[in-house]
Amino acid sequence: MDKGRPQLPLWKELPLIDLHLDQLITLTNNYLQPITGELITKTMLHNYFKAQIMIAPHKKKYQRVHLAGTIIIGLMKPVFSLTEIKLTLDAINNQKPSIQSNYDAFVLLFNTHNETANKQEQLMVQKSMLQTDLLTLQCNAVQTISYWLMTKQNLRELRDITQ
Repeated sequence: MDKGRPQLPLWKELPLIDLHLDQLITLTNNYLQPITGELITKTMLHNYFKAQIMIAPHKKKYQRVHLAGTIIIGLMKPVFSLTEIKLTLDAINNQKPSIQSNYDAFVLLFNTHNETANKQEQLMVQKSMLQTDLLTLQCNAVQTISYWLMTKQNLRELRDITQ
């Protein structure tokens, strides 16, 4: 695991036992807060269940699929609309090969990119390529906008395919 940036857990690292809502929220926040600086709340989750963005729990018991979904929601909610989050979760939950494989692919991509970004930043600092905080901000903003635009296009294409 990279010491510089927190990593998301793979499917096999998520608890096997059923969770209560408070436990689901605590675990999610333990994973996400070091990454996003934000917390998931009970009200937020109720809204995602009510809007049918997440799979409803069985008898108020939450499983790995709920924790995985909550982690993805926590990462996506500052940037994407509810419709886009639902589209992404539906694809992860319903497309082959499996929820586990699709979630792990998302996590591996996130962790790899997060680790790579950290290493690139360290290398640039070592080589004095980052001359100012403004340049760092500009680089990050341009990269974020670029990825956001590409993701929006991918989501539109996914929506068109599934309609």
